Amino acid sequence: MITIQLKVKSRLHARLCVIISKRAETYLSRMHLSYDGKIAELRSTISLMLLGVQEGSKVQLDVQGADEVLAVAEMQQLLEGLTDEGFGG
Repeated sequence: MITIQLKVKSRLHARLCVIISKRAETYLSRMHLSYDGKIAELRSTISLMLLGVQEGSKVQLDVQGADEVLAVAEMQQLLEGLTDEGFGG
């Protein structure tokens, strides 16, 4: 499990959650994001939205599966590069 600080200045809104879930669907590994005692499956846009992640929050990414090394690296890059408009990194 790794901790990631998000750069979004608002919250994880629907558009950002779709970006995350669509990218997560490309991996075989199971991926979860934890925040404030709650856990969301990365493939679920609704689950991600329900986390209620606020601006500049730290989240924990947990990845387990056949392609976890690649999945962790790419999902970490995606999450760290998110801006309020989408993916900026």
